[in-house]
Amino acid sequence: MVSPPGQESLEEYQALAKFMKPVIALVTWPGNPDTPLRIGILGGIGFGTELDIVMNKATVGGRKVRIRYYTTSTFLQEPPDYDVLFIDQGQEDRLPAILAKTHGKPILTLGYAEGLARKGVMVNFYMESGRVRFEINPARVKEVGLSVSSHLLKIARIIEG
Repeated sequence: MVSPPGQESLEEYQALAKFMKPVIALVTWPGNPDTPLRIGILGGIGFGTELDIVMNKATVGGRKVRIRYYTTSTFLQEPPDYDVLFIDQGQEDRLPAILAKTHGKPILTLGYAEGLARKGVMVNFYMESGRVRFEINPARVKEVGLSVSSHLLKIARIIEG
């Protein structure tokens, strides 16, 4: 179960930061694999520096990683400039507007809030028995031209629709 917004523990975000990299690595984007992989973080203040530490000097699928943190107002005003968008807890009320910005673009959406995969987020993380788990909405992934490793699909909870 995910903690209520504002009550996430540092341990949750440490585990989530470490888990995100291998999940993202099992996704393939169309286009130039030599360009940096741009990760946008919407909310995500709970990460502190954890995600930066995990991704520092990292490559994902052979691509260097760049991370940018967004506030909701900044995110909604700027054009999409990311390949991956992580949507943290506390953004559920704005989810339709957030997903509208990524609609039809090869942007992998990741979430960390109860039920986001059923609401259109492609990959949603959740905590279960103190461990990070995830669910995938493969229809959403496919409709934007991304492909996901069959290995990833085997270990995820699949969400239809």
